[in-house]
Amino acid sequence: METNAGRAGDLLTVQNARLKRDGRTLFDNLSFAVSAGSRIAVTGPNGSGKTSLLDLITGDLGLD
Repeated sequence: METNAGRAGDLLTVQNARLKRDGRTLFDNLSFAVSAGSRIAVTGPNGSGKTSLLDLITGDLGLD
């Protein structure tokens, strides 16, 4: 996962991230970019990996 590379103006770039927890794949091949000035929301049902994704971005959790 990259957190500072990508197109000019991107604050965050995630490429091909995968995370499994307790035998479940929460996400696989996840890619996105957040540009300067963007507003984003992370939504989904309980247990879908929202907090885990944010923990990956901040470095509090490692990738599989």
